[in-house]
Amino acid sequence: IKLNDTVPNMDEVVDFYLNILGFKVSDYISFSEISLTFTHVNPRHHSLAFGPAPEGRRSAYLDHIMLTVSISL
Repeated sequence: IKLNDTVPNMDEVVDFYLNILGFKVSDYISFSEISLTFTHVNPRHHSLAFGPAPEGRRSAYLDHIMLTVSISL
């Protein structure tokens, strides 16, 4: 999966992550005219969120990413 792929149907993408990959919904958050679906696949509250690109943008984009790193000293 490329992070910059455009998707014609966001509902199909969310369905794929939930029903094929086993993600679970954490939250639905709406503000202004944007609705986001937050999901998780591990004990963290949010692993991945889905939402529309800002108006005027032609392709999907990655807003932010978080990594967990364990270091043994």
